[in-house]
Amino acid sequence: GGLEILSVFGGLEILSVFGGLEILSVFGGLEILSVFGGLEILSVFGGLEILSVFGGLEILSVFGGLEILSVFGGLEILSVFGGLEILSVFGGLEILSVFGGLEILSVFGGLEILSVFGGLEILKILSVFGGVEILSVFGGLEILSVFGGLEILSVFGGLEILSVFGGLEILSVFGGLEILSVFGGLEILSVFGGLEILSVFGGLEILSVFGGLEILSVFGGLEILSVFGGLEILSVFGGLEILSVFGGLEILSVFGGLEILSVFGGLEILSVFGGLEILSVFGGLEILSVLGG
Repeated sequence: GGLEILSVFGGLEILSVFGGLEILSVFGGLEILSVFGGLEILSVFGGLEILSVFGGLEILSVFGGLEILSVFGGLEILSVFGGLEILSVFGGLEILSVFGGLEILSVFGGLEILSVFGGLEILKILSVFGGVEILSVFGGLEILSVFGGLEILSVFGGLEILSVFGGLEILSVFGGLEILSVFGGLEILSVFGGLEILSVFGGLEILSVFGGLEILSVFGGLEILSVFGGLEILSVFGGLEILSVFGGLEILSVFGGLEILSVFGGLEILSVFGGLEILSVFGGLEILSVLGG
């Protein structure tokens, strides 16, 4: 039908033309070249390569521990086996993977994922989603992650953990060290191992020290200072102050502008209510009271 078919046998070639299209094939471990609808397919066997083109797209593949390069819809896929790497591109995205204790790099939607494995440990995993990056390192190392522009850095093995959520930062250090955390612009600092704990909530601060030390806390602009181990306790509520000392010492308290002074251990008790004063002395001594002036 106006088309020509030329064929050569004996391990040679076969050339055929159908509808203006040509098919050239060579056997004997050589190549096969075929053209369909303006598209060309070239293939080479014998551990060599295979190059194929479909719909303007090209597919190149190499076997024998070599590489495989394929292109679909303008996208390219390159893969190398034998402990080497695998690079693939889908929708303009690229995936690079290396095995044998090496790394795996993958990119999806403009986002990148880098992972490194090993028989001993996992080095790091770097991932980017929505412009956000996640970097993780295991084996007593650190983990850095970023979500929504926020960053999370964590270090294990008695080190620290730094995390940021919603623009807030959380820093934590274990192993007798400190823990610093920030929520809603508020900060929480805590130190364990007989040290102190400092916390801030709603602009208020809480400082606490254990191990016979003191505890300082501030709520609503009020401050609470407490010292244990036979020392004193100072507390302020509503602008009023409460000072108390245990261990046979005294207790001083002020409520509503009035003052209450009490001393235990055979000493005296002084109290003032409504502008009146009550003085009492126990221990076989006397009781002095003044009421109504």
